Amino acid sequence: MPIAPHYNNLEHWRQRAEEARVLAEQTSNERAKKTMLTIADDYDELAVRAVMRSIEAFLNFCYASMKQIVEPNR
Repeated sequence: MPIAPHYNNLEHWRQRAEEARVLAEQTSNERAKKTMLTIADDYDELAVRAVMRSIEAFLNFCYASMKQIVEPNR
């Protein structure tokens, strides 16, 4: 199954978090407000995970590139 284009997109998750916070500010229902703020926090966590995946992919690329330089015949 292909990965959704926004899966590793930090800005996508940050925008969703901001949208959830705006909705939380606009509601007078305290339970709904708390729920939206929890959702915003969850989106922030997804943003962090997206960054970590990007860093991991970059490091894996660097490792593979360096390995080819150090061990060119393998």
